[in-house]
Amino acid sequence: MIALLRRFALLIALFAPATSHAEQQDIAAAARGVVRVVLVATDGSEAYFVGHGSGLAVAPDKILTNAHVVELAREEKNLVIGVIPSEGTKTYGGRIIAFSPGNDLALIQLEEGSLPVSTFYAGAISDGQHVTAIGYPGTVDRAQGLGLKQMVEPLATVKTSGNVSSERASQSFETVLHTAPLAAGNSGGPLVDDCGRVLGVNSFGSISDGNDAEFGFAVSWREIASFLRQAGVASLRTVVPVPVDGGSGCRRGLHHPARIAGERAEEPSQRRCARSGDDARARCRRARCHHRARKCHGGRGRVAGAGGIGVGRRRAILQPG
Repeated sequence: MIALLRRFALLIALFAPATSHAEQQDIAAAARGVVRVVLVATDGSEAYFVGHGSGLAVAPDKILTNAHVVELAREEKNLVIGVIPSEGTKTYGGRIIAFSPGNDLALIQLEEGSLPVSTFYAGAISDGQHVTAIGYPGTVDRAQGLGLKQMVEPLATVKTSGNVSSERASQSFETVLHTAPLAAGNSGGPLVDDCGRVLGVNSFGSISDGNDAEFGFAVSWREIASFLRQAGVASLRTVVPVPVDGGSGCRRGLHHPARIAGERAEEPSQRRCARSGDDARARCRRARCHHRARKCHGGRGRVAGAGGIGVGRRRAILQPG
């Protein structure tokens, strides 16, 4: 009996590190599509760092981030947006092409370049599920004493882990509540599962006086899907759950081969309802679309053009760092 238990313990020791390593590989792969989004003020020949957040590539030339990260760039004409990848030697300029303060989302068009595209998980999220936040917390930059030069150069992302607490609606939009530590600068970065698939976009966090637990809030996939659809961007996503053996299951084809271009995965009635505008919402009501009523309604989550007026200052805890 003792010999049998020893063999069992040996098997656990052999396989557990492999699974953990596989998960780390998937997280590292997901991080390649994460960027730092910086705001820089120009004054003649001088440039000044204003703040930053995080973002992720939803198309080779398009970056998803929080509306509050780039809000100032819409208001101040002397501000420019920079997109800094996590690796390589190049940095890129960008401009806002869609802006939705109602659910704190914005879309940036790269002026040039191409980045690895993130995959979303569109299935049900489990309470207690392990998650990782990826981004550029400003507290780490300050602790390392990074200057402007270092912050506008490619730099590896910071990853923090936690668990899903629940999916719930905030005052304005649906979020994923989780315990992965966040800081100013994480805004706009992805919250991913152990296969590296995006579950949501980190938006804001709770404030603790040191005695209470801190929580993070990520804009949910359903909010993101509606926003991207209205912006005319087909996302990559899968509904295959994380396998019980973690990252090793992702390696066997439950992650990357399951990627599907958003529009091809939908029913014809869903595609009709996905178009933006009042006429499309009327068609949705007439067709009684049941796939996501949220995607057809007006009001919150509506995408405004780059010249509209933005709000969202209430989430100041994760304002650009």
